[in-house]
Amino acid sequence: AAGELFWDDGDSRDTVNNGNYIHYKFSVIYGVLTMQVTKAGYKDPNNLKFENITVLGVPHPPTSVAVTHVNTGSHLGATTVLPNTNIYHDGAK
Repeated sequence: AAGELFWDDGDSRDTVNNGNYIHYKFSVIYGVLTMQVTKAGYKDPNNLKFENITVLGVPHPPTSVAVTHVNTGSHLGATTVLPNTNIYHDGAK
């Protein structure tokens, strides 16, 4: 499975030509969700952040969730394992 997210201010013209937008690519391969930032040219004044990520069509709840922060030059890579209390599964979706 794969998907994309495009985010800009919603008002300005030519945001793509000016590079004033955020673009993410999402993919799931062998049960691993990967989110890749392909363009980070927009600073949202409301501090855009992901608070929830909903994955539909998963027949069984995950046994664990780990978030790996990839080294981006100035930041070192690190992995955070989320407790099961942060995981919600609705098998009906």
